[in-house]
Amino acid sequence: LIIVFFERIILIVEYQYFSIVLSFQHSTLNNFNLINVFLLYEKNYFFIFLFFYFFILNTNCIGQTLYHADLYKGGVTGAGFGLDAGSNGSGVITVNIPPTSTIRKAFLISGRQGKAPDLTFFFAGNNLTFDSTKTVGTFFSSFYGDTSATHIIDVTSLINPVINSYSINISTMQQGGFNRYNEFYLYVLYEESTFPIVNSYLYINDKDFGYINYTINNISPINNLNDVGLSLFGGYICHTNIFPFDGENVYVNGNFIGLIGGNDINSGSCGGPYGDFYYENNQLFGLSDDTANAQMSGSDVLINMNSLVPLNSTGFFFRFCFTNTK
Repeated sequence: LIIVFFERIILIVEYQYFSIVLSFQHSTLNNFNLINVFLLYEKNYFFIFLFFYFFILNTNCIGQTLYHADLYKGGVTGAGFGLDAGSNGSGVITVNIPPTSTIRKAFLISGRQGKAPDLTFFFAGNNLTFDSTKTVGTFFSSFYGDTSATHIIDVTSLINPVINSYSINISTMQQGGFNRYNEFYLYVLYEESTFPIVNSYLYINDKDFGYINYTINNISPINNLNDVGLSLFGGYICHTNIFPFDGENVYVNGNFIGLIGGNDINSGSCGGPYGDFYYENNQLFGLSDDTANAQMSGSDVLINMNSLVPLNSTGFFFRFCFTNTK
């Protein structure tokens, strides 16, 4: 099971957006309608399996909106890239896709901080634009830039299963700290008939910065005998050990799992953090500076939370607290 979460939170001097990706194996597969594969859990994936993004299954998430869910034989992978605050630049996003697989769906995601102008950039050699037509979910407020939002572009046609690294070039110089697109995350679902069924869910933020309690309900029953992956996509969580402290303590079902903050290894200062991973054959694997264990730390914002959720549970609770608070 894999979950991806997006949000931007600001407490005092912080501003973040998180997205969550959740992946795991459903505990009772014979009840799934693969035709509805888009609605959260009955459809799976976060963006789930039930609707494409679920329609039907009454998916509830306080503080996050389910964008996509799916249920299928295969896997899911995600990785990001972030700019230096107040700069332009280029880089490479590296995911992990089996060359024998077929691309089921792929999204390029970015958090817009404030009222940024349209951003045209190059991805995988193609000219793309984040603008108002790519806005998903509801607008939310930021301490640094007023009205903010999450933007998503469907890039399924641009992803090739024999290629794992994708170039991205943002030549436009944007403002520093606000009114900008700073982080970019590639999320890919791939089909492979020899793999077991996977549930995947993608959630995006729908609350003003500073909202720190999240509850996800009505997802497919989780089989915690296999890995249950949770990955975050955050922005501007600049550091954990420099005043004014900007990190976040993270809890899952009341269990402290770590203090996160600091730029991702594939980003400039204040870029990220975000969880790079792939999930297949009921196993979660970390990419880049992320590890598939039961803790988060610094820019490592990926966990295997199978020990934190009961067998057949259909939801969980997680909390973000400003550094030095609980």
